[in-house]
Amino acid sequence: MARIIIYVHKLQPLFSKPGSRNIRWYIDDCFLSFWFRFVLPNQALVEIGRNELLYEIVEKDYCDYSGYMLEHYFRQKYQEEERVTIVGRYWDRKGNNEIDLIALNEFDKKAVVAEIKRNKARYDSKRLDEKYQTIKAELGKYKDVHLIGLSMEDM
Repeated sequence: MARIIIYVHKLQPLFSKPGSRNIRWYIDDCFLSFWFRFVLPNQALVEIGRNELLYEIVEKDYCDYSGYMLEHYFRQKYQEEERVTIVGRYWDRKGNNEIDLIALNEFDKKAVVAEIKRNKARYDSKRLDEKYQTIKAELGKYKDVHLIGLSMEDM
């Protein structure tokens, strides 16, 4: 029996209308994501054996990439380990207000809204509260909403 694995997924922000064009595509496999982000665009460096230059490119952009992967880690962790029914993220059409993780429990009417940073010192609770205000109406039915910051220390 053949097994089909899909690595590319469509992601819509939570609370978006069905059929909305406000979507993003992402690669769900860590290895393939790394490959398409760093190795494939710099294949010429690999072919001529200039691995030290490729390493410099990876080192330069690694903070951004690992931050994105940390967000992916926490969304997956909440799906698997917490008592939640929906886990996702939110962004507006302009890209100004992005919330890294929203975990909803529709049974207990609880919600977690989280900002994820590699360095815990960079977490800004006031900024998260400003972002939360843009979706507060959508979370009106949830009686218990927690705004938290997550970092590598919380893994």
